[in-house]
Amino acid sequence: MSGGSRYDDVLLHSAALDVCAAAVCPVAVVRGRSDVPARGPVVLGVEDVKADAKAVTVAFADAERHATRLVVVHTRDSTKGFHPGHHTDDTLRTDIINRLGSWRSRHPDVPMELQVVSGAAAGHLLEFSVTARLLVLGTHARAAAARAIPGSTSRTILRCSSCPVVVVTRDAVLAESTASTPSATPTQPAAGPERWTLYVKDRGRRG
Repeated sequence: MSGGSRYDDVLLHSAALDVCAAAVCPVAVVRGRSDVPARGPVVLGVEDVKADAKAVTVAFADAERHATRLVVVHTRDSTKGFHPGHHTDDTLRTDIINRLGSWRSRHPDVPMELQVVSGAAAGHLLEFSVTARLLVLGTHARAAAARAIPGSTSRTILRCSSCPVVVVTRDAVLAESTASTPSATPTQPAAGPERWTLYVKDRGRRG
């Protein structure tokens, strides 16, 4: 992602924002400082585990592939306050961890840490991006109107993140593949969280 230091420069002249708004697959936006820690964690910003399942899948798969830990960041809606019927911090944490159970079972070697925070999500995620290797962000379904929201959390993060960001829309299509078998063809994902791995074609392979 290129662009000037002013907000309007990045907003109006970056192809990255156009691609993120229209793509049907996860989009990696490479920006930020050049000394991203190779062993830094994958940070996942999640609003709702079920709705953001595609982003959760991508984050766990990347953390496993690079043998790094995963930090899941959920921002509590402070406008709802605390009263009977609402989650306390402890019950909210337990609920989120339980919802992540199937991914944790599929990726048992990925150390996971859950952070429940209050306040603006973008600010917290930008803080985590300083020490992260990658930031995975789940966003709402693709829509051209989404780019017109100046306060969009995803756009603020894309503009200011200290590390690369993978944007995964809630209606993204994840293709299953196997890196060790380039000739493999995508298959229907098994029940539960979708499998998602990075497949890089071997340009030297023939046939």
